[in-house]
Amino acid sequence: MPLTLRVGLIGCGDWGRNHARVLSRLGVLEAVGDQTPERAALFAREFDCADIGTETLLNSPEIDAVVIAAAPHEQAALALRALRAGKHVLVEKPMAMNAADAENLCDAGQVAGRVAMTGLIMQFHPGFIALKRLIRGGALGRLRRIEARRMGFGKFFAGVDVLWDLAPHDLSMQMSLVGRSPVAGSVHYAVVHSDLPDAAEIALDYGGGLSASIQLSRISSVKARSFTVIGAEGTAVFDDLAAPPNQLVLALHDGSPRPVLFPAQAPLDAEINHFLACIRDGSTPVADFRFGRDVLKALANIPLAEVSATDLPEGLVDSRFLPCAIRAVP
Repeated sequence: MPLTLRVGLIGCGDWGRNHARVLSRLGVLEAVGDQTPERAALFAREFDCADIGTETLLNSPEIDAVVIAAAPHEQAALALRALRAGKHVLVEKPMAMNAADAENLCDAGQVAGRVAMTGLIMQFHPGFIALKRLIRGGALGRLRRIEARRMGFGKFFAGVDVLWDLAPHDLSMQMSLVGRSPVAGSVHYAVVHSDLPDAAEIALDYGGGLSASIQLSRISSVKARSFTVIGAEGTAVFDDLAAPPNQLVLALHDGSPRPVLFPAQAPLDAEINHFLACIRDGSTPVADFRFGRDVLKALANIPLAEVSATDLPEGLVDSRFLPCAIRAVP
């Protein structure tokens, strides 16, 4: 494998721009493609790369790897085509919009023999990595409860509900910490602004006396990105919105809370560097397609129950947003 890889980017939206910025800075961005030619042309000028279109990009022998940050409902098909064309693939979450497509991608990745990775970016957050290190070192003792909150007022992607948009982050974090999928669960959700779930509360049982919850909202004025782990010996809180050094705090039951320091690194930089390193040395990605499939299968298997917005926990639905006009974005 050559030292300098040539990477193509499919998807020139907001998150695609973040990928392009990192790939360009690393000197590996070769070309871009998008269903809107004007956006691809803009990226090509901004990041000094070729605009060759999605079809050419997928089939070009000059492209070693493809990063896919397209519309959610397009990503599985694009990733499948890239693998069949012999490319290494990093596809943004959700890697598929149903468990069957996720399973097909997983199979295709194994057949292709290429690095196949999904963009579960929180796996690369240095705060979460530090939290995992604490727990695996036994700092909290036996785990009893995990509580996650991911709330705010976000974008509404066409055909994507709050569960498939946001839940993979926290579900993947829980499953990574615990080392297994939940054995049971339930979802209460409310349809408020769109024709899909806009706010939800997930209850999970991981077995062995460990329960968990995930609160999600894209229609809340309360912005939250917290992840709390409670064990027999103490509690750790990872708050991505807190100011350093309080993003990760450990509180043992017999002592005062204290911040846990960790090195600063942009998670997307770490994710892309990991993808490139796996291509170069042939190692298996932290967030490979098998893990991405397991996360989506766990999500798909949770029974859903619609409730009134007022039946969800306080803060998940902000009535002040109800008059706003929501436009689905590509």
